[in-house]
Amino acid sequence: NSFLTSLKLRENKIGTKGATFLATTLEKNSSLNFLDLCVNKIGDAGVISLSTTLTKNRSITTLQLFSNEINDAGVASLAVALEENSSLTKLE
Repeated sequence: NSFLTSLKLRENKIGTKGATFLATTLEKNSSLNFLDLCVNKIGDAGVISLSTTLTKNRSITTLQLFSNEINDAGVASLAVALEENSSLTKLE
């Protein structure tokens, strides 16, 4: 989809599986700039998948992830992604 610029999936219980699937689809997206995944029970594996996508995706500027099940491994993967991605300017 080349027209979708904002995606709000807050409180949809997508979990780690859903986040991993979403990460795969976002690798090919170049229009989405806002992604809200708050309160979705996403664990480290899902965040690691999203982080891998962030190293390739340059359109997302805002990513909201608060109130998920993210621990040290997930945070570490986000830190690595942020080193490689200069387009992401807001992470919550």
